[in-house]
This record gives sequence, C-alpha cells and structure tokens, in this order.
Amino acid sequence: MLQVMAYDKTFKRLGSVGGYSTVDLTLIRNGVSACEVTVRASHKKAKQLREKGARITVTDDVTGVQYFSGSRVGMSGSGPADDQITFRFESDMRILARMLAWTNPAGNTTNQPTYKRYTSVPLETVLKEAASQNAARLGLPLTVAPTKGRGQLVNVGYRFEPILDKLQTRLDASNLTVTVEQIAAGWRLDVAESRVIRKDISVESGTLVSYDWDEERFAATRTLVAGQGEGSNRALATYVSTIREGDFGFPEEIFVDARDIEDAADLSSRGQEKLQEDADKSGLSIKLVETPTFKYGEHYRLGDTVTIETAAGPITDKIKQVQIVANRDNGLTITPIVGERSDSPDIRLLRYIKRFAGSLSVLQRG
Repeated sequence: MLQVMAYDKTFKRLGSVGGYSTVDLTLIRNGVSACEVTVRASHKKAKQLREKGARITVTDDVTGVQYFSGSRVGMSGSGPADDQITFRFESDMRILARMLAWTNPAGNTTNQPTYKRYTSVPLETVLKEAASQNAARLGLPLTVAPTKGRGQLVNVGYRFEPILDKLQTRLDASNLTVTVEQIAAGWRLDVAESRVIRKDISVESGTLVSYDWDEERFAATRTLVAGQGEGSNRALATYVSTIREGDFGFPEEIFVDARDIEDAADLSSRGQEKLQEDADKSGLSIKLVETPTFKYGEHYRLGDTVTIETAAGPITDKIKQVQIVANRDNGLTITPIVGERSDSPDIRLLRYIKRFAGSLSVLQRG
C-alpha cells in the first residue's frame, strides 16, 4: 500500500497519516501531479494538514520509492453523519510552473535586459540553468543535479515566463522526464531518460487486466510563423513536415503568432514546435497486475516506453500519466496511461489552456 507522511512548511516531519480512507494520485509526466488524501475529520493529523504550507510525501511502503511530494492547495469536507475531509495537494513540479525566468536572475528590476537567450543549447541544460539561477534568486532550497547535456539543441528566449511553459512541448517530445522530489529540508531537480521496458505486457502473460485505446490524426503538415513587425514588414517563416505530407497526400497549414520571438532565425523552430504539439495522438489506459517482478516505481516509471499487445495490434509509446488509488475497501489500483488519450476532456482542456496562456503571455510582456 501507500505510506503518507505529513510535514509542515519548513519540511519538519509531523508523522505518518495512517488510517486514511483514500489516497488518489494522478502522476503526470513533465507536469504538475495531483494527490487527494481523504481522512476522517477526527483524524489525529487533520488539524496539522489544515495548516497553510502543509506538505506530504507518498511512498511505496515496501520499496520506499517516492511517488509524490507536494504542498496542500485546497480541501473540502462532507458530513455530518460520517465527517470526512479531503486534502488536495499539488506536486513540487509546481515550482517550475510558478517560478519566472528573469532575463537577468542576478539583477534587480532596473537591470533586466529584453530577453534571456539560449541558442543551440541542450534542452536539459536550459532547464537546469534557468531553474538553478532563479531558485537562487528566490532563495528556494532547490538542489539541481549537474547537467549531462541531454536532449535536443533548442533556441529559447525567456522574458519572465514560468520556466516550464517555454519547455513543455519540447520536453513532451523528448526522451527526458523531469523529477522534483523532496529531499531532506528542500527539493532535488533532475531528469531521467526514457527506458524501453522489454516486459511482455499482454493478457496472455498475466500482466494486463484490461485496456481502452483511441487515436487522433495530426492537425497540420506545415506552419506559417509570424514574428515581430507590422504589415508587410512582419517577419515570416515556414516549417514543413515532408513526412506528414507524404503520409497524408497533400499539405494542410496553420498560422502561428510568434511575436515573442526576437530573432527571425528562430521562427522556423517555433513552427516545428507547433507541429510537435499537434502531432498524432494515440493513447491507451491500461490496468496492470502488480507482481514482485513488475512493480510501478521499481520496474517501470513515468516516461518509460512500453509496448502493449491489443486486439488492434501493438501500441508503443511513453507512459505519460499514472493513476494510483489506495483505499480500505479495494486496496491498491494502478492505471498507467500510455501516449495521450485524445478523447480525454482533461487533455483537450489542457491543450486549450496552454495555447491561450501562450498567446496571452505575449500580450502581457510586450
């Protein structure tokens, strides 16, 4: 089962949250994960979890693998016959989603250039340098593991955006999975490379209980990217996926507003990023049998690549999300989601929010 440990805002350990009714974890690759813990209102840790800044870690009680660490962001209750409180937590990846990348992290507000630019720098290096410098600026107890220069070479210009925002699409398309874990009185940031899991995952092998899958085609084959300037003086560039056009038979194009890009040479990269974001979507939610030789967090994890044998043929993709639910009645249920389920309303809403937030940030930052 799962062990839930409570902490205060200073990382002081308050003790185990035993006897919970339910723990519901939604772990998201390269995103902010969520956890809900439901206990009786009379639970001995309920008062401490109601305090602002309350934190928890969730670990496997056998292997000790940490599945989750994060702060309380909300709570709700029901009663009066059987008073229950549900505490809602967001994972420590929230740090990267809320920490702004200043153009000069070492300077004050009067010493900020137009952009902090990274040109042809490995994705891992950009992430870790931006996180390290801005964590130091804010005085956050964040330890950043040394970069190994992994990931594609990227061109990124930061102008007070959250660190994760600019890198989200690139991370999703890469073989890198970001981890932010609670370690002692602070956090440790690192990335892990996707592993190919060779385990036979099928109904016949006894590892697969059930599955649901769907598929959605890419949105376009080419982009027209518009940068800075007005009217006929506006910088324009195109990016074409010849592979998609060969598969589809003819071109389909979309327009990309990229006023935030200062260097016109970077416009084509934004077009490529847009096509990566709107690529083919195929997803699979699966219910697996946990065994001593096939256990989440020990033998497979977020970001790993697996092949699932279905009636429609094999589906190979990365594990993008894992749902873990533990309760007194049904024990532990683990449901990985492989790829991206295009029929999920949560996924569709997340795509819309990302696009809207990106457009809005351009207007806000000028």
